[in-house]
Amino acid sequence: MTTRERVLATGVGLTLLLAGGTFLFHLFVYTPLQERDQNIREARKEVEAKQDQLNQAIADQPRLARLRKLSLPADIDLSRREYEKYLGDLMLKSGFEAGSFSVTPKPPDSRSSPMLAGKKPIYTRLTFTVLAHANLESLVEMLEGFYRTGLLHQIKNLAIQRPVTAGPQQKPNDLDVTMTIEALVANGAENRSTLLTKIDPQVLAQPARTYAAVANKNIFLGGAQQESKGEEVEVTRYVYLTDISHNGRYIQAFLYDRYNNKKTRLRNTPGFDQFRVVDGEGETLVQGKVIHIGPRDLIFRADDKCYAVHIGQSLEEAMQKPLTKDQVNLLTQETLRPQPPGKPS
Repeated sequence: MTTRERVLATGVGLTLLLAGGTFLFHLFVYTPLQERDQNIREARKEVEAKQDQLNQAIADQPRLARLRKLSLPADIDLSRREYEKYLGDLMLKSGFEAGSFSVTPKPPDSRSSPMLAGKKPIYTRLTFTVLAHANLESLVEMLEGFYRTGLLHQIKNLAIQRPVTAGPQQKPNDLDVTMTIEALVANGAENRSTLLTKIDPQVLAQPARTYAAVANKNIFLGGAQQESKGEEVEVTRYVYLTDISHNGRYIQAFLYDRYNNKKTRLRNTPGFDQFRVVDGEGETLVQGKVIHIGPRDLIFRADDKCYAVHIGQSLEEAMQKPLTKDQVNLLTQETLRPQPPGKPS
């Protein structure tokens, strides 16, 4: 073997030895170290996750204690019986007529609940179906009372519609109401003998709202409802100037009476220049005559006084500020004054 061959053989041997050493290093040293580091990182993540869960559980203890107090009593049969009675009493108190509603309980359900250790359900669900006929005012009062009650319950579904066919005991303003209500008996709930607690559920809006005002704008039957029993309604607050338009020949304005669900078209021409506002008994409250219609204002006379109502404004607001003769002249002249080029007349 020549010197050159020996050098080549030595080089190849060293290369093979280095490659083999590298392979063995990766196989027995580097790879195990990498796997160990990965296992350490995963273990740390698991420990951190467990610690986060523990911290969250500790933080949730006051909330969990509160939810257990808001829960229905631990006795399932007592809770179902007393809650059904609670719903009936609440509806009667809210103005529902006796015999106009029914409350139907379903069997208690604990299978759909998440499970605690030992395969115990976190809660048992009590479901009730309510069918009722009532006016919007009574329904709003019932809903407010429901959410002011310190219990672990909620309305899962609520359907409201105008009656397709009115029953013999239904009143003209009654609506068909269907509700699905769920109440929970939490694991570890108080074993009390009464249904209700004295805890504020804190679910209503802050600051406080006047929920009864919802009934004044009945989207189901149209028109506004009487604000309170035994009181007269100021109908003019529901009569609005909604639109003024010009079709090239004449200008016209529209008044909409929300209380009586009536729309009136007005022009400053005989036969279209007068309007009436009436109460629920058909008595005339306002007899108006159009004096002038501008781009955004209608000027009218009622009871020897003149008023200007703007688009979007009610007659009640307008009639609080009678116009002087000078103001009438100014508004009329301002409207009739020639407009600069490029602006609509």
